[in-house]
Amino acid sequence: MSVTYGGLIGRATHNVGLAAVALQAEPPETVAAGREVLTGYHDLLRALARHTYRLLDRHLQPGAPPATALDRDERIALALAEELRHLAGPRSLGVERGPASNHWQSAVAAVGAAGDLLATHADRAGLARSPDLRAGLSSPEARRAALGQLGDLASAALSTTDELAHRLVGAGITSSLIRERLRDPITAEILARATAQQGGPVADCRLDDLRTARPLIDTRHPLAELGDRMAHLRRYAWAASQAAHPSVDDLKVFAVLGVAIHSHAEAFARRNMPPSSLAGLGANIEPTLAPRSQSWRTVAACLQPWQTRERANPVVVGHTRRVIALLAQVAPLQVGAAGPVLLADRHVAQALCAAKEVTDAISGWNVETLPALRRSRVIIPARALTGGQVTDDRALAAAKIDGESVEVPAVVYRDLQDAYAAASGRATSRTGVLEPVFAAGLVQVCDVDVPRLESS
Repeated sequence: MSVTYGGLIGRATHNVGLAAVALQAEPPETVAAGREVLTGYHDLLRALARHTYRLLDRHLQPGAPPATALDRDERIALALAEELRHLAGPRSLGVERGPASNHWQSAVAAVGAAGDLLATHADRAGLARSPDLRAGLSSPEARRAALGQLGDLASAALSTTDELAHRLVGAGITSSLIRERLRDPITAEILARATAQQGGPVADCRLDDLRTARPLIDTRHPLAELGDRMAHLRRYAWAASQAAHPSVDDLKVFAVLGVAIHSHAEAFARRNMPPSSLAGLGANIEPTLAPRSQSWRTVAACLQPWQTRERANPVVVGHTRRVIALLAQVAPLQVGAAGPVLLADRHVAQALCAAKEVTDAISGWNVETLPALRRSRVIIPARALTGGQVTDDRALAAAKIDGESVEVPAVVYRDLQDAYAAASGRATSRTGVLEPVFAAGLVQVCDVDVPRLESS
C-alpha cells in the first residue's frame, strides 16, 4: 500500500524525537558536523512553514499579506509560519546537506513528501484532481486538525534549541555564529503551542488516511494490489462524473466491476457465515430479496444496449480485469478454486468490505454522470426497450416495431437510476434485503483473525 499523509507526518515526528535523542547520545564532534545539524534544523523549520501555507491556502505565498478569510486559529498558524521562516533565515545553497542518517533531514523529507501528497489532489488553478479535495482538503475541521499536528511537530523541534546550542558550542562553532543563526524561539514556541491546541487533545485528523491522488500499485501482495487498484478505479469513476462527454462504455465496465466485487464478497460471506444464519436465508431466494450482486447485474443489463462514440478508458478496463483476477485468487466463488495462497480470513474480509465501499461511491458518481450522457445523445436500439417503457409513447412503440435506434428515453434513465439505487444498497431501494446479512457476515469475519490456507 502507498504511504498516507498521517504516516508521513508520523514519520517526521518520530525523526524529530530521534534527532533530540541524538543531540545527547551522539552530539556533533566537529564544526562540519555541527553545521550539518544546524542546517537540518533550519530546513525543518522552513518545511513546516511551507506546509502551513499549503494547508491554509493553496494560493497563499510566503510573505503575502494575511488572507481576510482566515479565522483566529488560522491566523495564529499563519503567524507561526512567518516566525518559523524568520528563525530559519535565508536558505544557504552553499551548505552541503547531511546524509540520510541525519534525523533532521529525514524529518524534512517526510514533511515535504506530505506536502507533495496534498498537491496531487489539486492543479495549480486549485481545481480538483480527485474526489478527496472537497471532502478532506477543503474542510476547515480537517485543516485545523492538520495544523494542530504541525503545531505539535514545531513545538517538539523548537524545544531542542537550548540543547542544540550547547552541543554546537561543544562541536567548535563560535558563540557569535550560534547567536546569529540560532535565534530566541520564545515567540514561535508560544504560537506553536497555541496552534497545537486547535485540534484538541484527541483530535482525529481527516487527512491521516489520505493517499496520493494516483497511488503507486503494490504488486507484492494480492490484497495490497486489490486496494491500490480499487483506489485508482474510484478516482476514474469520479473523473468520469466531471467529464463533459463521458463514455457509456466506462459505465459498463464499472457495472462489471460491481458485479464481480459483490459476487465474490457474497460467496466469501456464505462460506464464513455461521450455519444458523445461512439456514435463515432458506433454500429458495425470491427475486425481491436478491443480494446486491444481482442489482449490479441489473445495472449492467440496462446499460448493455446503450451506444455512444466515446469508448471505454483502456486504463479502467485494465484495472478492472486485474481486480477480477485478484478476486478469483483471494476470494474464489467456489471452494478450492484459488491457488495456494496463505491469507487470514479477517484480512480478506476487510479488503472486500473496502472494495464494496468503493463500489458504493462509484455507483453515486455513475448516477451523476447521467445528465452529461443525455447531452451526448446516447443511442439505444428501440427493440431493447421493454413493453412498459414504450407503452405511453407511440413514437417509441413504432420505432420498436420498425427496429430503429432512438435516443435513450427519460423513462430508461429513471429505471437505470433505480437500479443504481438498489446496487448501492440505499434505504430507498426496493431490493438488497439480503445485503445486511452478507455485510454482517463480513464484519463478523473481520473480527476474527484465523489463518486459513486456500488450496486447490
